[in-house]
Amino acid sequence: MTKENNFGKVHHYDNIKLSDIYNDIKQVRKKTAQKDIDKIVDSIKAIGQQTPIGVCFSEVTEGSEQYKYHLIYGQKRMLAMATLGIEEIEAKIYTKPEIWSQQQILIEAFAENYADTEMDKGEVWDVIQELYYAFNKNIKKVQAATGLRYEDIRDAVKRHEIEKKEGGPELLAHAINFGEFGDKDILDIIEPCLIDNNTINVSKAIKFHDALVKVDPPKRKNVYKVAKEFRDVEVDTWITDGENIPLLKGRTIRFELSDDAKIEEYAKSLGLSWTDYVESVVLDSIKVDVDISENLED
Repeated sequence: MTKENNFGKVHHYDNIKLSDIYNDIKQVRKKTAQKDIDKIVDSIKAIGQQTPIGVCFSEVTEGSEQYKYHLIYGQKRMLAMATLGIEEIEAKIYTKPEIWSQQQILIEAFAENYADTEMDKGEVWDVIQELYYAFNKNIKKVQAATGLRYEDIRDAVKRHEIEKKEGGPELLAHAINFGEFGDKDILDIIEPCLIDNNTINVSKAIKFHDALVKVDPPKRKNVYKVAKEFRDVEVDTWITDGENIPLLKGRTIRFELSDDAKIEEYAKSLGLSWTDYVESVVLDSIKVDVDISENLED
């Protein structure tokens, strides 16, 4: 029976020969394709194939005398069946669109495997990279085109930014071993340690990483700030100077508009901004209270 879903995709189910299926090397799960194959083999032995694979017709198969179908998803099931010597597999055969593009295949494959936590950031990047550059690195547009979570796309992009730099994989492995920092922090560590746009001073970056691990988390932001401003100084200086910067905390103060205007006008008459004036009044008031308290104790 042929069915059409809400997205205009038409499909039906049938048993097809494994030898008729083109298994693309760009398949979404290429890094984890062999993982847990034994479990799937045992499951098929015990209860048979439970979930069909997905196939379509593509530009590759259209011009091929060997292959009739292009695998979209189900690579592990297909490998397990081949391991068992089974020559046919149940498949969900998409007949509309009539010819699928590589991009359509990747997006559909990712959508099928999206909920599986075994997919790593590199596999996500393999799917979205063409769209990422086509949309001028706009993550929201990639999200709209694929239906993927914004956070997953963002994390895949960050991981790629680390791994593409010379020395990036080495620093990443070191950071993962410590387990203290995520990819965003690793990128912050990399920036002041760049020799050029694509090369990391790995020894300095690792030293910076190890020193940051010992810094109180609230103070790390100030250390990053110092490191980015003074790239040529030593890591120990970044740490010392960053830790010595006072931690600031923002507060929201509500005033009636008329009172706010009076404060603004008076502050200007003193040559101060609204914020600097209010801050000075508060701090001076605290100092006066402390002085009075100390005099009373005497």
